[in-house]
Amino acid sequence: MNKTIVTLAEGRTDVVMVSKTNSDNASIMVKQSTMSANDQGFIQEEVRVGFVKGATETLKKLNLKAGDNFSEKAFPIKLVVVEQFEPFFEGQEPKKNPKTDEIITSSGAPVYRYTYAVSESSPMVDSKLPTDKVGVTQVQEAKKEIESFK
Repeated sequence: MNKTIVTLAEGRTDVVMVSKTNSDNASIMVKQSTMSANDQGFIQEEVRVGFVKGATETLKKLNLKAGDNFSEKAFPIKLVVVEQFEPFFEGQEPKKNPKTDEIITSSGAPVYRYTYAVSESSPMVDSKLPTDKVGVTQVQEAKKEIESFK
């Protein structure tokens, strides 16, 4: 069973975060540490952050606090990462390299990432795009240089 830790979001006093647009709905932030291999076969540890969503009253009944293992205190869940070329929601920024702040691309297009919190028994699995070896800034600079030769 994965350790999926309930986390208090920055600036919050309660782990149950009530929606600003509909007080009947809320979410709980969870983190999960996992190991995987990237598309070059390099093993990496990754901390995933996701949100368990539901009715505000239902989430409050779980009586969770920061540091609790959601999978032990409530029910087993896993965090599943899905990447695609289109934003998952309005205003979403593309995925960035945390060390260089470069936008992550696949075949030259920006990559958008979403993490789903699903039941551990769900058949849903990670769906990640292969990443380009060079950053988008380098690609844009190379295109400008090529254009200057025309």
